[in-house]
Order: sequence, then structure tokens, then C-alpha cells
Amino acid sequence: MHALERRQYEMLLRVRDFGNMHRHVFAASSSIAPRIFDAVGTAIDDLTAADTMKLSALASARADRKAAARKALRKLLRQVSQLARVLRAGGHAVPPFEPAASKSDLAVLTTARHFASDVAAADAEFSAHGLGPRVIAEAAARFEAAIQDRGTGRADHTAARVRIHVLLSSALLDVRRLDLLVENELADDDVIQTVWKQARRVDDPRRRRRGRGAAQSTTLRLVAPPVTEAA
Repeated sequence: MHALERRQYEMLLRVRDFGNMHRHVFAASSSIAPRIFDAVGTAIDDLTAADTMKLSALASARADRKAAARKALRKLLRQVSQLARVLRAGGHAVPPFEPAASKSDLAVLTTARHFASDVAAADAEFSAHGLGPRVIAEAAARFEAAIQDRGTGRADHTAARVRIHVLLSSALLDVRRLDLLVENELADDDVIQTVWKQARRVDDPRRRRRGRGAAQSTTLRLVAPPVTEAA
């Protein structure tokens, strides 16, 4: 969750606690407050699960697995090219195995597949140097799997982010319904009204910073020495 969503989530936690402690003060015969408090509690559980999924998906999307697999594959392809130059210099009839001009993921994968095919049909020296077609194909497969995993992580991250937004929007509507119930059913209970307002507030850190700045300015004005007229 981002900062505002986190503050809204914390507010929902306080609302749930309020409901656990004070739902008995609502008229049991007519109030739907307990049902709404239960809905808020369910939303909190769902939000917790969605946020966990979002963090996990983000970690997957940012993992170094793709970078490591890409680095290993490109290193392997460079070694194939170097060995091909050595073999050609020694009179072996092997393809040049030139690396792709583009550094895109697709270009790297395409080059690896071509290398694996050409190595299989070329001199057995490649396999003897640990650069056989199977080695290249397996490295390419690892890189391709890492690309797919990263794409899945990003998709899961987006889905979790949307889920959080939907859950919060619904829960905040429930809180507004509770506002009306507290105001209508408990209008004569000043203590409950105060406790409710404290529970359902959503803190604004910018307001707190402005408040501290104003307090500091006031303090400075209060302690400033008086201006005296010149004699």
C-alpha cells in the first residue's frame, strides 16, 4: 500500500477495534451496525492478503534472476564466438557465430537458438569445450523462464494494487454508513461520539508538519526580546 492507503488501513483497524468494544451500544433490534463492522473486519483481512501478494509480486518482478540468467547466456554465447574464431583460425570449417547486433531479450534468445542449432551441426570441438548444443539450449531456457516469471510478477503486482483500491473504496463507504449510525443512534453520548471521531480519523502527515511549523513560529515570536527605543 502507498502512504494514504496505509493511513486508511490503519483507520479501518481502529474502526474494527471500536466495533469490538462498543457494538453493544447500538440498538440490537434495529441497527445494522454489527453487520457493517463485520464487513470492515473482512475487508481488513482481504486487504492484508492483497498487500502481502503485492509485496511478494513486487519482489518477484524486481528479482535478479532474469539479469543473472541473461548475463550467463550472453557470456556463453561470447565463449562460443571466441572458440569459433580459434577453430576457424586453425582451419576448421565452422560458422562464424557472430553475436546479434541488438541487445534486446528477443535478440539474445534468437541468437542462442541459432547457435545451438549450428553447434549441433558443426565441429565436435564445441562439445569438447563444454559449449555443446545442450548447454546452450538449457541456458536459453533458463533465461526465457526468468523473463516469463518477471512478467507474471508484474501482472500479479498490478492485480493486487487494483484489488487494494477496490477493497479500500468499499470499506470507506462502510465507514461513512457507520458515521450516520453513530450520529443518529448515539447522538446523546458525547463520550462515544468523541471516541468514534478519534477512531475514524485519517491522519494527514502534511497537516502535522504544518502544525509543528506553526507552533515553532509562535514559540519564536513569544520568546523574541522586545524592541526598545533608542535613547
